[in-house]
Order: sequence, then C-alpha cells, then structure tokens
Amino acid sequence: MRFSPVQMEKNIDLFYFSLSLACGTIYFFLYRDTFFITQQNNNGIEFLEEKPSFEELNSFIKTLKSKRNSVLLIKYGQINKHLNYELQFTNLGHLRDLEVINLDEYQAKLQELNKIFNKQEVEIGFNIKRGQ
Repeated sequence: MRFSPVQMEKNIDLFYFSLSLACGTIYFFLYRDTFFITQQNNNGIEFLEEKPSFEELNSFIKTLKSKRNSVLLIKYGQINKHLNYELQFTNLGHLRDLEVINLDEYQAKLQELNKIFNKQEVEIGFNIKRGQ
C-alpha cells in the first residue's frame, strides 16, 4: 500500500498529533517528583519528594551531608608531617571547594601546614617605589 505525496501531506498532521498524544500520555503516567544526588561515578541516588515528606527528605539530606563532612574532615583534614605537602595542600583545597571547611578554617589549616613544612608565604607581584 503506497500513498501518493498529496495523501501523505494530508495525513502528516494526524500522524504528528497522534505521536505527541502518545508521548504526552506516557509522560503523564511516568512522571514523578524526584530529585537526585549524584555520586562520583555519575550515578544518582533518586529521592521522591513527597514520600515520606519534603521536610523529612531535607532533614535526611542535611544529616547525610553532616556525616559526609565529618568523615571527609577526619580523613583528609588532618595535617600530617609524614605525608607530602602537595597532597595535603590539594586535599585542603578540595575540602574548601566541597564546603566541608570554610575559608577561615582553610587559612588556619594552611598556616599549620606551612609551619610544619617550613614554607614561607611568597609575595607575587612587583614592588614599585615612586620617586627613584
């Protein structure tokens, strides 16, 4: 059964309408209020927003972040003279970026790290004196 181009043109609107209706119906039945927390391997943990409730979900996520922060701080936030400087410096930067430690804590830990490894802060820039 072949359609002529004229017949095809007349029926194309019906085809697109039925296709969009089918897609809309599938979306309606499969849609859920969810949100994801991503993991390192780009897999997500799916949470339904209304089950058990939005407040309990937020409480769970705050508890999860708090536990994560304490584990990361214990594992990577301790200054150790037996580890190399660059590794510890990078770890402190990651902790700051993940908001495990704030900027003041980062500066304090960085000073402690520099003190243990006898690192001096280096000024970068030009020292220009006028009138010479």
